[in-house]
Amino acid sequence: GYSTFTLLLGSTGALLAGIVIVNLHNEAFGELFASIKLGTHGAIVLRTRDMAQIDRFRRGPKPEEDVGNRKVSEKLVELIRAEPVAGSYRATSVFDQIERYYSYRQIGSYPFYIIAGEATQDFLDSLGRGFYMMLGFGLLMIVLTIAGFRRIYQLSQQRIRERIDQQAELIIDASPLPIVVENQLDVIRNANQAANDLFGYSRQQLIG
Repeated sequence: GYSTFTLLLGSTGALLAGIVIVNLHNEAFGELFASIKLGTHGAIVLRTRDMAQIDRFRRGPKPEEDVGNRKVSEKLVELIRAEPVAGSYRATSVFDQIERYYSYRQIGSYPFYIIAGEATQDFLDSLGRGFYMMLGFGLLMIVLTIAGFRRIYQLSQQRIRERIDQQAELIIDASPLPIVVENQLDVIRNANQAANDLFGYSRQQLIG
């Protein structure tokens, strides 16, 4: 439907300058308001300066009764008196009894206010989701960091063992004394040239 408003133009003395009647189509506001993301229970209301409702996103069970109603919280009325241009507050809506965080702003120099509110529960839920996402990301980073350090430690230990083995092999090969290296099962793992000469076997024959 349409919302009809009568605006009185400025007057000089006791003379009325004129009257303007404006028809505003509610659907245009509804489509615009619906495109703004304010959570599952968010609400946006367009009101006149005297708080008459023009349109509301998330309409009530009787939308035909919404236009023109002046049911607003006392907190909003007090705030607009103190700060007529813009402000924020938290209140329970007299419309649907849902607590919301609201912000309001006068639309330029026009006698209209736009009031937008995000439900407290939606706000807390979004904070909760954000917290758990950050927590999960943090835990993932910790796991990846630990895994990275572990891998670096393993690689460093492997390189140290390889260097020790290389140094030991050089020492064994350079020794004039026969040296045979065995594992815990008494299986020969290495032998130097002096051992080869002593036993009369090549290194390939001794190993294993």
